[in-house]
Amino acid sequence: MSFYRIAGTVVDYTPGCGMMERKTEKYRIPKDGAIPEITISFREGFLECKQKEYPHLDRERCEYLYAGIQFYEKLIRLRRGFMIHASAVEADGGAYLFSAPSGTGKSTHAGLWVRYLGADRARIINDDKPAVCLEEGNCFVYGTPFSGKTDLNENRRAPLRGVAILCRGKNRIQRLSPSQALYPLLDQMVRPRREEDMDKLLTMLDFTLAHVPVYRLWAENSLKAAQVAYEGMKGEIGT
Repeated sequence: MSFYRIAGTVVDYTPGCGMMERKTEKYRIPKDGAIPEITISFREGFLECKQKEYPHLDRERCEYLYAGIQFYEKLIRLRRGFMIHASAVEADGGAYLFSAPSGTGKSTHAGLWVRYLGADRARIINDDKPAVCLEEGNCFVYGTPFSGKTDLNENRRAPLRGVAILCRGKNRIQRLSPSQALYPLLDQMVRPRREEDMDKLLTMLDFTLAHVPVYRLWAENSLKAAQVAYEGMKGEIGT
């Protein structure tokens, strides 16, 4: 049994594979005085059953997937926050999310921000599933161990300054209304199985959309795309 602090939440979890041991190591905390808020565990035979159901998943990927689902659902039940399929960049002290279906280029665009702004001003804090948590009346982005095929994640948080729904196309950015942004964001989340959990997620999303600007971003694979996105999202902070 090991304790971790993930997205500001104490988690009791014993990784069963090398990949999850590696991904969670930077989140490990001493047990002394820590009280777990979330426990991640699997009943006997669960992962083996899932591997038979989904033969393309090896043991490590299967554990990674279902540990992430457990954490996500239990984070929602605590009303602390949610995870979203996105790349998260911290730039000038604030966090920016780039969300899109796999293969659209969110990781590429996040990398362009680091190149455009420089490593002293920008860093990737999660490359696949960051957590958005509601704390102190604000929205914060946390790195999590659930970073897809890469280990691009950091155990840190930053205030959420903007979200971009990424599309391929000529560089331009357009702000969306909360109603326009809701379903594109939901499309990049796992829908909770329980109705009461879905209600909690929607309540937290409503709060997020009321406090954080969301954009539609058309971007090419160029530093100019990062410039357009940065200037467009940075320019509306506080409005």
